[in-house]
Amino acid sequence: MAFITVASVLLCACNSSPKQQTNPSNPVEQNNKAISLTLDTVDFASDTAGAKVKVECLMLERLTTAILKSSQRYPLVVKERIAGVAQTEFVLKATYTNVNAHRWVFPSLRPSSSATVKAEILKNDQVVATISKEIGSGAAFGACDRLEKIALAGGRYISKWAAKQNYN
Repeated sequence: MAFITVASVLLCACNSSPKQQTNPSNPVEQNNKAISLTLDTVDFASDTAGAKVKVECLMLERLTTAILKSSQRYPLVVKERIAGVAQTEFVLKATYTNVNAHRWVFPSLRPSSSATVKAEILKNDQVVATISKEIGSGAAFGACDRLEKIALAGGRYISKWAAKQNYN
């Protein structure tokens, strides 16, 4: 009888404690106000990728889309540059500096791909912050599929990096 009384008291006491409230919002959003960035045209550096990669693969489009979509998770307002429209104070520029469509990595039985993307934040045409990241993939069978997957990962990385910068 005493056991049942103690057990019921413990259960009631545990259930009566106030529940902790969870805040599902991103902690980055709570601390910072939204920063407006203009996304400059994404491009390849000279002699970076072969003509076939530039024509057949959608790396540039995928990187642009990934930056625009993933920036919505952070306190960023990223808009594409439109000719004739005034740009924001800060400009985000992304460039592929190295693209390797087929590389063999030991002990892999199939080729993989890698690409290095460089991102810069400019203010009045002066570089405020820069980063370079090499991303590789071997998860898709075709070279373009791998490179487009790399572009999506690069866009997410650039958005997260841009959200962490100091814009003061």
